[in-house]
This record gives sequence, C-alpha cells and structure tokens, in this order.
Amino acid sequence: MTIRDVFRVCCCAFLGASIASVAQGQACSNALDLCGQTDTTAVLGSPLDLPGSAALAGVFDASRVQVIHFHTTFFGQFAEPSEPAKVVLSALSCEAPLVARVFQPNPLDECNAEEFAVASELWTVSTDTILTTALLLQNTDYVLLLGSSAADCAVDVRLEGLAMSIDACCTSSIDYGESTTVDVLGSDPDLGFDWTPLELAQMVDNQLA
Repeated sequence: MTIRDVFRVCCCAFLGASIASVAQGQACSNALDLCGQTDTTAVLGSPLDLPGSAALAGVFDASRVQVIHFHTTFFGQFAEPSEPAKVVLSALSCEAPLVARVFQPNPLDECNAEEFAVASELWTVSTDTILTTALLLQNTDYVLLLGSSAADCAVDVRLEGLAMSIDACCTSSIDYGESTTVDVLGSDPDLGFDWTPLELAQMVDNQLA
C-alpha cells in the first residue's frame, strides 16, 4: 500500500454562492460540485432550462441534463500552464445515447449558457468510456454538461488527470501498522478552497497545509 492509497487530499473550489432556483432554472439548482478523484452518480433529471440555453443549439442538444461544476487545481511551476482533464463515465443506464461536453463559464454567472466557452469536443457515449478535454487553464471554473433525449438517465462520473490532482507526497510505502508524517502545501484560503479533512489542516505562512 503506498502513501497515495492511504492519504488522499481533495481540494475543491467553493462554489457555494446561493442561486435563486426560480431565476436560474431547475438544471442550475440541481447542479453538482465535483472534486478530482471523487466518484459521483449523475441522474439526468432536469430539463435544459439554463439561462441563455438557446445559445447551446447545435453545440449541445439534449432535453434532460445534469450540470456538474468543477475547478482545476493550481499546477504551479510543475507543469504546463494548461493541462487536460479526463472524464471517466461508467455504469451508464440510459435508453438513449448520452452526450457530454465541457465548457468554461463566466465565473460570476456560472449558469448562463450564453457565456459558455467550449472546452472539449462534443462526445456521444453509449458505454463505459474515458474522455479527454482540451487543455484547461489552472485554478479555473468549468462546467461539465451531461445530457440525453431520454429521461432519468444515470451515469457514474469521475474527474482525473493533473488538472484535477494534487500531488500530496512521495512514493514511499507504508507497511501495515506503521505511520508516517505527510506535509501538504495548499492554497490561500482567501481564494475559496476547502481542505478535507479540515481537522488535519493547519496554517503554514499564509496557506493551509
């Protein structure tokens, strides 16, 4: 068992600004926030009623959708200024093909489809698959749209890749019953990042670690 198996850190952007469901629509109200290396099940139970959704015609066509918000990590000097993310889709249950696409939204109006910038190809999926986005900017908000013409489709979703990862430590192995100390440098909490589990975090200079 390696340290990566035992110690996993999820740094997820706080996207918790309240959104009025009447103004934004059901799709926005039912949006999910997803960290990297975290599994979730998306159920396409909402209509495509995002503000400005008419702008998606020919770009993303579906009658039922699930909106997923995610935030890329800060790769710093250890990688290129932009990196792709991998969208892992599995356990698909749907009577029609699933379509998926990643967009970069306006960070001040994340549900406004008129301001979406395309950040991936349009994928059509009918079985388990791994999709790769275009190069994504670091420390940036993105939207993954999943859609179908069928109601109540379900699919397991996972985001992977350097753009969604934090390299926590070393490659040392820990034997059963042994322990070790791991130092992880995080981001400025003023930027809106949360550490999990929070009780293990402490301030180092101006950053959580």
